[in-house]
Amino acid sequence: MKQETFRGLKLSLCDRLILHNNPPGWNWRSNIPDYYNLWIALSGPGKMWINDELIPFSAGTAILLYPNDSVYAERLDSAGMRNIGLHFRCINEPTNKRGLEAFKLRPIQLRRLSLIHEMARYLSEVPLSQQEEANDWATKIFHVFARDWLLGPEDPRDQIIRAQVERIKERPYQSFPTEELAKEAGLSLSQYRRRFAKLTQTQPRTFSILQRLETAKRLLLESTLNIDQIAQALGFNDTPFFSRQFRKKTGMSPSEFRAQNREDSV
Repeated sequence: MKQETFRGLKLSLCDRLILHNNPPGWNWRSNIPDYYNLWIALSGPGKMWINDELIPFSAGTAILLYPNDSVYAERLDSAGMRNIGLHFRCINEPTNKRGLEAFKLRPIQLRRLSLIHEMARYLSEVPLSQQEEANDWATKIFHVFARDWLLGPEDPRDQIIRAQVERIKERPYQSFPTEELAKEAGLSLSQYRRRFAKLTQTQPRTFSILQRLETAKRLLLESTLNIDQIAQALGFNDTPFFSRQFRKKTGMSPSEFRAQNREDSV
């Protein structure tokens, strides 16, 4: 199937509840009504049954659910569940329905989960009065999904690295030695670093530090923890090193960042 199959496809969103953060013990049962649901796991692992057919999922699994599908899903561990749920109908249905049929019950591991996550985050913030803009963003998300599907199965080693990337994002406070990540992916250290850089445009250790710094920014704005406590909570045993890395990324110290952004919000 060629990309032209989806050219001209435009979606009409049914609701704006795009990002779902569910508590531990998550499970979900649904009989999809008269719309499609592009369901994307942001965490995992778990299992989904669609019309009694079992589909395992992990972070990055994307599944297109059809009208009248009967669905039950659950996470396999005790952690909470995060996912994207894009509920939509098709505009120009006669020409697009045939193209969508190709995706039925064919889950894929997204190559660009981070991109789709950022797009969904932006979409969730589009004002309710701007339905046309919301439809445009929903359509863009679907086209990223469609392109990833059309590219076919990804190298299993790259799938492992993408899952590791999501794990690092989900647990920025945890240490992820590059040697252990490489072993999990079945690669030598040099091979792993090359593949990781190709997928993320940075090296594993740098990526981990960047995720910690992003979390640090949120904690500086949303918590009352002091700088030492934030550094320790994120696995920085050396507060001066944390401060230097923070300044390198933001151009200011943690205390300056906290003071400036709290002033701006007043």
